[in-house]
Amino acid sequence: MSRTDPTLSQLAAVLRGCSPEDTAGAAVPFGAAGADLAAAGQRDELRRWLNRWGCRLRYPQPGEPDLFSNSLAGWWGTIGFRLPADPVAELGDAEVGTLADGYADLAARPAALLARGGAPAGHRAIAPTAASKIMFALRPETVPAWDAAIARATVGGTSRDHFASHLEAARAWARAAQDEARRRGIADIAAHVGRPGASLARIRDEWLYLTITRGCPIPG
Repeated sequence: MSRTDPTLSQLAAVLRGCSPEDTAGAAVPFGAAGADLAAAGQRDELRRWLNRWGCRLRYPQPGEPDLFSNSLAGWWGTIGFRLPADPVAELGDAEVGTLADGYADLAARPAALLARGGAPAGHRAIAPTAASKIMFALRPETVPAWDAAIARATVGGTSRDHFASHLEAARAWARAAQDEARRRGIADIAAHVGRPGASLARIRDEWLYLTITRGCPIPG
């Protein structure tokens, strides 16, 4: 088995023995009502959550436009609200394509103004890592987040097509994990690997973070 295709025993060993110091990122920022990024308060909370999860998205200074909030509102109104919400193992190819399109559009949108010598110098984009985490926050059953190290190590980059490959690999792994669980009589994969209540998308994200970004050893 490889970094991207762990058995349930490997998952349990790594997730129980090499846990991240801060697992706050596992809890998505929206309540029981779910996400509605048409609401400015939800966009603000999403940025605070992303910054707690290491994204370092700049807050606008007095008098500056809030590019991040404006970008989210525009993206949500045209694409984001239509994202598929199926569990990752149940995604079809068309749904993978829709998610990949949404990710690429979001990653390219402005996040904050840049300045050089006190003069405006364009803007910083939301970029791939934050875009993937936003997608996970909106669809925690569906989309495993990633960072640049994970993207390079698993699918070779962070483009739209790379993200589609990321989702396809997650789908294949989730189906294999479910098959293994059935063979072994494991009723609850998340509880078995020490992450009760977590989605398979979140479990895969944590596995990749621990074994690639943090370099935790994989048991044989």
